Amino acid sequence: MSFRIVYELTGVGWARCDLSYEASCASIRASYLSDALGKLLRGVLALVDGMHAVEFGFDDEPGDFRWRIEYVSPERCLLAVRHFADRWVGLPFEAGRTVFQAEVDLDDILLAVAVAAAEVLRKHGLGGYHNRWVNYPFPSAELRRLDVMLAPEGG
Repeated sequence: MSFRIVYELTGVGWARCDLSYEASCASIRASYLSDALGKLLRGVLALVDGMHAVEFGFDDEPGDFRWRIEYVSPERCLLAVRHFADRWVGLPFEAGRTVFQAEVDLDDILLAVAVAAAEVLRKHGLGGYHNRWVNYPFPSAELRRLDVMLAPEGG
């Protein structure tokens, strides 16, 4: 089974992000207080651009789901998501409760993120996304860049 992300807008200002890989799975939430989908796309692109590790959060009023993705070999990454009861406390990543952790090929992460974001765009369109996510537009430039990277040579 390959790594999979399903990202759904569940209402005005709320999203659910389901992660699954082999026996590990989690369902996390995000509120419109942050650009959750944009952070996810920018995070994986930063890894491609040479960052060894990235961290970003999905605000969950009042909590926070913090993501860390870091290389463990040239092709594989450890992806971990931890929950914090309060997003403003500034605790280190290790202090959160682990809700998902898996070692995954970076290419599988990139593809899963691109597929999830493309499905959100297909379902809602740019205007529909903005109407539901309120404070942030759909991360179009980031998705285009990821799509170009994933396109077959000459495609």
